[in-house]
This record gives sequence, C-alpha cells and structure tokens, in this order.
Amino acid sequence: MNRAMFRNTIFMLFTIIGFQSFSQKESSIVPEWVQDHWDYVTQGEWIAPNPYQSEAIPFDSYGMRFEVATGGMVITGKLYGIKNGKEVKTLWKFVNYWHPGEKRLIQIQYGNNPRLGNIAIGEGFDSGDPTRDESIVESFKNDGSTFKVGHKSEYRDNKIISNSFDVLGDEWKPRGNFVWTLKDQ
Repeated sequence: MNRAMFRNTIFMLFTIIGFQSFSQKESSIVPEWVQDHWDYVTQGEWIAPNPYQSEAIPFDSYGMRFEVATGGMVITGKLYGIKNGKEVKTLWKFVNYWHPGEKRLIQIQYGNNPRLGNIAIGEGFDSGDPTRDESIVESFKNDGSTFKVGHKSEYRDNKIISNSFDVLGDEWKPRGNFVWTLKDQ
C-alpha cells in the first residue's frame, strides 16, 4: 500500500468513527418518549382503510412510512393514497425533529392540497404515557387562511389508533379517526 492510499484509508476510518461518535452523542439528546415513538413508527409501512372514501377522496386506503435521519434527531416520512393496492399519490411529507435548544418536538408537514393546506407546522407533546402522544399543527392554505388540527394517537399491538380534531381555542372537536396497521414485511 502506498503512502497516499494509507493516508486516505486512515482519514476515512477517522471520518467514519467520528461520524458514528457524533451520531451517538446527538441521538442521546432526544428524550426517551420521542425515541420510543420514533422506534415504533419506523418499524415499516403503516396502512389504514379510508372510511371517508368519496369522489373527492377516491383512495381505498392510506399508507405512511417513516425513517430515521440525521444521526437520530430527525425522522422523515410521507402519507400517500392507495388505490387497488398500489401507491398512487403522495399527500403529505413529514419532517419531525427534536429541537435540543428549545426542548421541543417540532413537526413540519408539506403537500399540495388546496383543501387541507400546503404546509403545516406544529409541535408534539409528551402525554406521560409511552403508548400515547398528542400534537397540534397549524395548516396554511393557499389563500393565506389557517386552521389548527390536533392529533391524539395510541401505539399498541402493531397498530396506531389516530384521532384528529379541529382545534378551536381550547376546544378539540372530533374530526376523524384512522386505525393504522403495520403491513407484513
């Protein structure tokens, strides 16, 4: 092995070791309740039947997938429509990250749906129960108007039971619910 090749090999090893060390340090900043939630949702693909199917909402079911990114401090994902067993349209993409300075779980969603908004920004909350969580996002529509949606979800038995609400001040009015099942891998 010549000197340049040896130097490049050593540099690459230090880079890999340094990156792994950085990743482990960074991910340890994420609180246990967030990490537990992320571990659960990143198991695979989640499928929920569409109980609201109509001409305007033609999907048979919905799917969502998440994956860990950026050294364990971020998860990304997407929500998509399924028709005849095939993924046909991405509805929302998600970025959830732990903000270590503010000690908050920040949620960003973006899509292209004039009815539901194009972007939503919100926050997740520790419910005190590792099998449950809550979040509120504010959606921004094309016309500049906004509305808030809350979610209360339960995680158990390879399912996500998700209830959504219109948030009007302190009042949470039921909006809809989905039961997501982990698809067999």
